[in-house]
Amino acid sequence: MQINSVLSEICSQHRGIGSTDQCYAVLYSFVRAFGAKRVVEVGTHQAASTIAICQAVLDNKEIPQVWTIDNWSQPPGSEKMARDHLAKAGFENYVTMVRGNSDKVLPVLFSEIGAVDLVFIDGCHSPDAVQKDIDACMSYSNRLVMHDTPAMNSYLYKLRGMGWIVTVFPTRFLEGGGAFVGISLAVKE
Repeated sequence: MQINSVLSEICSQHRGIGSTDQCYAVLYSFVRAFGAKRVVEVGTHQAASTIAICQAVLDNKEIPQVWTIDNWSQPPGSEKMARDHLAKAGFENYVTMVRGNSDKVLPVLFSEIGAVDLVFIDGCHSPDAVQKDIDACMSYSNRLVMHDTPAMNSYLYKLRGMGWIVTVFPTRFLEGGGAFVGISLAVKE
């Protein structure tokens, strides 16, 4: 499934770095299925997932409004690469890039923009950082999509106990460092 030619190019040039094409297809499908237009993304890296999100909204015949957060500390040059990828895809006018750490940026951002249709969490992958991102976002969206969450099982069970429906979709590859790749979806209706 080709979502966007720029996304396909990123995937082919950067195998083993970041998400897999399968994860982008799952994210794209969620954005389309939920009819999300206003999306917050934690963890931009090279903007591949940002492109998948924008393309899904456009394919739903809507105008995307995406805020993407990253501190761009790794690897050097990734912020420029993200901006270049968004420009090449023609999506730079749909995306607000926010520089900083999510624990500091999310409260301020949500106080400015209010509720969103979906949040995609794929920033720092430590369990503590992911939990803080989820906690910061759950009051502003009823749909949370999280990448690389197999180690988060106990916290995902906690979300279930709080009334969220949580589903984990494992995908087929391991990322660098042996991290399992997968997408988790938490929905509160």
